[in-house]
Amino acid sequence: MTLTEFLLARIAEDEAAAAAAVSRRDGIDSWEAVGSGTVVGPGYDKVKHVMLPSSEDGAARHIARHDPARVLAECEAKWRIVKEWGWSETLDGDGLMRIMALPYADHPDYRQEWKP
Repeated sequence: MTLTEFLLARIAEDEAAAAAAVSRRDGIDSWEAVGSGTVVGPGYDKVKHVMLPSSEDGAARHIARHDPARVLAECEAKWRIVKEWGWSETLDGDGLMRIMALPYADHPDYRQEWKP
């Protein structure tokens, strides 16, 4: 597996997880942190339809900030970067792909020689 193939597989996994979170919530694609460490989808009754409880407000804000809509947008941006630079034989392209792979360094398929 090449570094580019590794990145494309991880992006696809992220994208699939985010898309599944949206489809399970009837198309809700944006989450909101509300009081008491709770994350809800817009349009939901904030008392009856709690999507994801959290033990603290800071965690709820973090979770809401990284909702499925944002993850899907980030995946699109990553796809474009890999398409533009990942197939390049240049040092710049290789360095960029190594940096992009860092968040996935704990994945079993990550190779230590990919570290920048």
